[in-house]
Amino acid sequence: MIELCLFCETGIRQSLYFILSVMGVGMLGVVALFLWSWARGQYKNVEAPKFKMLELEGEQKVDKPANHLGAEAHDGR
Repeated sequence: MIELCLFCETGIRQSLYFILSVMGVGMLGVVALFLWSWARGQYKNVEAPKFKMLELEGEQKVDKPANHLGAEAHDGR
């Protein structure tokens, strides 16, 4: 019975080492992706996409006529 408990403890320890090593490799991957995106300049101007979207939305509203309720006009299909 004592041998069985020692085997279980060794199995748990090996499983724990495996899980921790997989988590460590995963964290290294996350850090590598973050550093890669930082080096490419993804975080330099995070506000620009918001203003670009609002600018494009304003252009679309000018191009499409609207009815008196503010909804887009359609041809009834």
